[in-house]
Amino acid sequence: MKNLFVSIIFFVSIALSAQEVPLNPEVLYGKLDNGLTYYIQKNCLPKERAMFYLVVNAGAIDENDNQNGLAHFCEHMGFNGTKNFPNKDLLNYMEKNGVSFGRGVNAFTNTNITCFNLNDVPTIREGLIDSSLIILHEWATNVSYTTDEINKERGVIHEEWRTRGGAGRRMSDITNKVLYNNSKYAYRNVIGTLDVIDNADPELLRKFYSDFYRPDLQAVIVVGDINEKAIQGKIEKLFGADPKRNDPAAVSKVMVPDNKELMIGFATDKEAQNISITQFTKFPDPPKKDLNLLKSNIVNSMYNSMMSDRYSELLQKENPPMNSAYSGFGGFTEYQSSFTISINALNANPLRSLKAAMIENERVKRYGFTETELERVKKRMLVSYEKAYLERDKTMSSNYVSGYMNNFSSENPAPGIEYMAELAKTYIPTITLSQINELPAKWMTDENRVMIVQGPEKEGINLPTEEEIKNTLAEVQQMTIEPYKDKIVASQLISKELKGSPVVKEEFIKAFGGTKLTLANGAKVYFKPTDNKADEVMMSAFSNGGLSLIPNEDLPSANFVTMVKNGCGVGDFSTQDLKKMLAGKVANVSSLFMELEEIVNGNSSVADLETMLQLVYLTFTTQRHDDAVLKSTIDRVKSMLANRKADPNSAFSDTLSMLMSNYHPRVSLMTPEYFDKINFEKAYSMANDRYQDASDFNFVFVGNVDVQKMKPLIEKYIGSIPDIDRKEFWKDHKVLPKKGHSGKEISVEMKDPKATVFVQYFGNYTCTPENVEYLNAIQYILRMRFTETIREKEGGTYGVSVSNTLWDRPVNNYKFSMSFTCAPQKADFLKGLLYAEIEKLKSQGVTEIEVNKTKENFLKEVSEKLKSNGYIMDRLKSYVNNGIYTPVPEYTTDIFNKLDGKKIQKLAKDIFKDDVVELVMKPLTPKGSEAKKLYDINPVENKPLVLLDGEQISNEQYKTANPENYKSMMQLSSKAALERYGEKGKYGAIIINTKPTAEDSPIDYTDEAVFIKPEIMPSFPGGINAMREWVSKHLVYPDLAKKKSIEGTVFVRFIVNTRGEVAKAEVVRSSDEIFDSEALLVVGLMPEWKPGLVKDKPVNVSFTIPIKFLFR
Repeated sequence: MKNLFVSIIFFVSIALSAQEVPLNPEVLYGKLDNGLTYYIQKNCLPKERAMFYLVVNAGAIDENDNQNGLAHFCEHMGFNGTKNFPNKDLLNYMEKNGVSFGRGVNAFTNTNITCFNLNDVPTIREGLIDSSLIILHEWATNVSYTTDEINKERGVIHEEWRTRGGAGRRMSDITNKVLYNNSKYAYRNVIGTLDVIDNADPELLRKFYSDFYRPDLQAVIVVGDINEKAIQGKIEKLFGADPKRNDPAAVSKVMVPDNKELMIGFATDKEAQNISITQFTKFPDPPKKDLNLLKSNIVNSMYNSMMSDRYSELLQKENPPMNSAYSGFGGFTEYQSSFTISINALNANPLRSLKAAMIENERVKRYGFTETELERVKKRMLVSYEKAYLERDKTMSSNYVSGYMNNFSSENPAPGIEYMAELAKTYIPTITLSQINELPAKWMTDENRVMIVQGPEKEGINLPTEEEIKNTLAEVQQMTIEPYKDKIVASQLISKELKGSPVVKEEFIKAFGGTKLTLANGAKVYFKPTDNKADEVMMSAFSNGGLSLIPNEDLPSANFVTMVKNGCGVGDFSTQDLKKMLAGKVANVSSLFMELEEIVNGNSSVADLETMLQLVYLTFTTQRHDDAVLKSTIDRVKSMLANRKADPNSAFSDTLSMLMSNYHPRVSLMTPEYFDKINFEKAYSMANDRYQDASDFNFVFVGNVDVQKMKPLIEKYIGSIPDIDRKEFWKDHKVLPKKGHSGKEISVEMKDPKATVFVQYFGNYTCTPENVEYLNAIQYILRMRFTETIREKEGGTYGVSVSNTLWDRPVNNYKFSMSFTCAPQKADFLKGLLYAEIEKLKSQGVTEIEVNKTKENFLKEVSEKLKSNGYIMDRLKSYVNNGIYTPVPEYTTDIFNKLDGKKIQKLAKDIFKDDVVELVMKPLTPKGSEAKKLYDINPVENKPLVLLDGEQISNEQYKTANPENYKSMMQLSSKAALERYGEKGKYGAIIINTKPTAEDSPIDYTDEAVFIKPEIMPSFPGGINAMREWVSKHLVYPDLAKKKSIEGTVFVRFIVNTRGEVAKAEVVRSSDEIFDSEALLVVGLMPEWKPGLVKDKPVNVSFTIPIKFLFR
């Protein structure tokens, strides 16, 4: 083994002879008289930036039962006003200085700690450094906790609870009682209970803050381009004045109780998709975390890695026994660890999965690992430490923070990379096979075992019983198990001599400051040297064509080409053999078969560049066939997809996929049946064909590249790739949303009521660097506005996601997307607020403050992006395709410095027009709701404005009115009602007329009104009989109904809008909920109707039809 770290200074070797592990000598560490701890380290990546963290050694485990969730609530309150930053002044101040809420200003809470952070704060102004420390101090001791702000924040946290919920959390809340043996951990899921979130006395929140936000439980961590001594002085002055607590509240040290016998916890949920089985064996952490702990961590990591390799090999075989599995030693609670065996089981046969995983663990327990396995993992681990050491001067500041955080909260050693690299160099070669192989006997014990079994609540899927599990475990103990045989692989990737081809042209490209080589075989190779990483070379090769050149009928096979390229190995090496052969090397290559291009990506260390190029050559020239691997992959994917529809989000994503493509025949949903259409021979053929021509590919290298040193290797390996002089171009299939407004509301059965709202504007717009950045500016500004209005003011959602894309391939197009989750009864109102903010942006433009906040944030981010080789690679690919290289001042900094509010407003007017896709998912209306009045969505909270013949009436009067007297009736959305009636229309409006309407006095309605009785009703193409035939043809009889021989009828109400589209379908009456989802699905798939009319103008009309399920 070569000498890895000759430059490591002598004191590290001396330190390794002691059991105590020193703290990283690069960090300035101290503790104030009042107990506050600080860690300060100068690190210049990114340049002129610093990370400021406040860590509080208190979390959910320190709550009393009546405070369940309040540790997390305290975290939220840090952003709702402090003594010196009232209201939202703290966020506004940081945003003005380029540090945005979310990415820059944030916090988190877990079971044991709470952490507040300011990320990548500019350090060129001393005043901003001072303010950042003041903000940490405000969080530490001066949060306001006004009753008004507490009550406002309840809604935001309630929505976070809703957003982060689902089958996994519901099942964990059940099984945690077994997993944590009824200890306090069993009842602390961090987010807390809704009763506490919504109703807790503010004094309980203030008490938690008072009890646990104190100097002896706090640490300040500052890492970045700063003066350490100056920061130390500021911390001592600012935080040192805080008094030491004389009688502090006790901090919880909770241990999960031991158990003699195996404990098994079960939970099912209708929305769960797959069965998981996880066994934990608990162990106490060592009383002292010293050098022995670091050595144990290395050994444990080796064990985990070798076990992972064995599972990977098992899963490559045909008819795999599980979807995935993991075995390893790691964390459990703050003071305990566990040996964990985790299985993503087959729904059809979970006991087979359990048995297979336990056999592999028993095999290791009986026979251990082999010498060759150990040598490989040693090589991999040594090279990873070597790489980290070589990159030590290129380490980002953020990478240091977690180490100091864990050192403070858990007393975990944080010695720095020099110490760890020397430890790896001296200790790893001494680790023996017997040292590894004695671990299973220590870890696989009968005591302190807990098994958690979770899975779908669905007929036909059965969780194993406790008796079956125990019998399976006992059976494995009695089985005859053969030892593992490690396959020995070749030591060379390429054994034959390669002819290569010479460079025929070399040119310096001033535009991006790099070199272009053209080889005799037509390959074009670009080089861009950077100093971002000392030991990284990135490569990307790409060619036009991709999936776009494949006919529709072959798309299933074509979509599998990426798997063929990456899963079957290269040359004579399977993927498992290749992993063995590459042990100790930093080189990898992967392929992508995309819509418009085929791609080969690579990454390597400088020393292993030739290995990466050999892999590139093999990727282009030898397509290995491995049917067993492909069948295994398909089997596992189909198994995981089989119960996908149990998750409500699958209905949302599937519907969105269809809307975004306008039901294009080239777009298919990922179902088990889709994978049955894959033809392996076609996939192999395409994998060969699309990657056989060097002359049609551009190769780009970024990082620590030396053109002259690399040139002979480029000529040998890339130069040996065949060329057939094929010049191809992609084909535009126009897979785009339907022009105009495409709206759909779907109703889906779900356990925890939640609405999901998605809005996307789209269209044609020229892709220029300036337009890209101005679109990003709109995204940033709207995100700030939505946070202020929809999240903070209304407490309506945990957050609004805002994103955009502007591209020029296949044509100049943009997408601007916004989405959020919320309470179902608030969906329409909050969606109206979203549209209102867009209209406000178009009509009123942006403020100078918003422009300055956006400018500062962008100027800060651009310098950070330029330090990423991945970002430079992306820009270089853009240059090769378009001739424009954007990471230079005239395309970045200059654009931001000249950011113009008028241009932002103009762009908003250009992009927010009539082409928009809107999708809303709400819970399926529960049984019995058909008795409710139409549109009376929530009579308690959000009452719509009701007008009867122009006069406002109460909701109660509306309930008792006789619909038979109505001549016409329509509904206005919250947006339309707000525009017409002001604040009193914010929850929508219902407009009823009981008198005939004069010809010269047409009914006053908007495009968003919904009629019950228009003059002319909507009609299905071909009439009512054609509709019945269409439904009969497309209706799928639910499997469960077939098994039970059930027939029934579902009455579905929906709106036929002014464009004839079917929207907002919901079940109003059903003979059995088994049929509801399929009825809604078939209605949602209907073709366009002929819209209803009032005064010859198309209107939205509510329509109800019966969907009959007749057993045949």
